[in-house]
Amino acid sequence: MKQKTFNKILISLSIVFLILQFVYSQIKLKTGVYNKNIRYMEYVVMALIMITTLVYAKKENKEFFKRLLIVYLVLIILFILFLLRGVI
Repeated sequence: MKQKTFNKILISLSIVFLILQFVYSQIKLKTGVYNKNIRYMEYVVMALIMITTLVYAKKENKEFFKRLLIVYLVLIILFILFLLRGVI
């Protein structure tokens, strides 16, 4: 894949994520209730963004791919810890 294709995919996924964030905040403001379905869709879109950036990094630079993979693994571990603690 070319760099332009990756850029289009990342931009479209980011826009979808921003729309989901906006919808989630509006629902929470109006009803005062957390909508778990939208929150789960946000998690899926974020995972797709992470996978896309990993594929792009692997094609561009192996060292950058390794570092990015380590950062993502740390973020996933922190996310799981926060879920277990009830912060998220």
